[in-house]
Amino acid sequence: MAPPQSSGFGTTLIRHIPARSLKAEVTLDYAPDGLSWRLECDATLARTLAS
Repeated sequence: MAPPQSSGFGTTLIRHIPARSLKAEVTLDYAPDGLSWRLECDATLARTLAS
């Protein structure tokens, strides 16, 4: 899968909103076999927002 030429609303939703809300690092990998999305954040903060 090739990275998109530009980023749109969907990319904003899956990359920027979680990064800001959770103070997280979001990684998108456009590998040949498909898209991989990785989120790394503080577990305590994530649990607090989930409840």
